[in-house]
Order: sequence, then C-alpha cells, then structure tokens
Amino acid sequence: MNGMKQWSDFHRSLHRPTRNGRASAGPDLPTIRPARFAARQQRSANHFFVQWGWGGYTAGLDICEIQVDRGEGKDFVLLAFDTTPGHTDTRAFPATPAIWTDRAICRRGDNPVGLWCNPASRTVPA
Repeated sequence: MNGMKQWSDFHRSLHRPTRNGRASAGPDLPTIRPARFAARQQRSANHFFVQWGWGGYTAGLDICEIQVDRGEGKDFVLLAFDTTPGHTDTRAFPATPAIWTDRAICRRGDNPVGLWCNPASRTVPA
C-alpha cells in the first residue's frame, strides 16, 4: 500500500465525523488490541492458520507480534512478527495431541502498543 493511501486511511480512522460534524477521537493506543485474533483457526494439511486483523488501524500500527505456548513448560515464546493479517503456524504437529495457546499484541516501531489480546487455545492433533 502506498504511503499516501496509508496516511489517508489512518487520518480517517483518527478523525471520523460525528453527528455534529466534528471529528471523533482516534484509536485509544494504550488499550488497542489485535482484532478478531484467532477467531478462526483453520487446520490446513499439517499446519494451523491463525486469524488476526488490524481492526481498522493498519496505518497507525507497524506489526503484530504473535506468541505461542505449546504446553512444553516454556510459557509464551515468539511465533512471528507479522505485517499481513493471518499467519500460518508451520511447526509440525506433536507426537501426542496437545493444546497450543496463541496471543498477540500490536507494535509501533520497536515498542508494544496497547494490550495483549485474549489468549486463544487450539487442540493440535498428533
């Protein structure tokens, strides 16, 4: 997407007209979360597709950090930094069924912005 289009989208998201014609407040960055995170986790071959979106604030955010807890006692570890909504987790399925839990947070530059989304769990077959 070109810079002018991104700025235009961001500008509109920050200044939506209200009924009285005045601009409304933009996104509340301290409380923003990745939208629709893991609402649709699709199994494709031997991988899962983790759905997420920007929630209309693409130009105001740079990247989405996705973490996964694979139930191996390591807590949450980095799965990916992603700029395109939706992510394919390419890790091979485990030898025994397991529950993997994903979470995500938006980032602007090198800094996290807002809150972690609610974790979403999935049962992973063997």
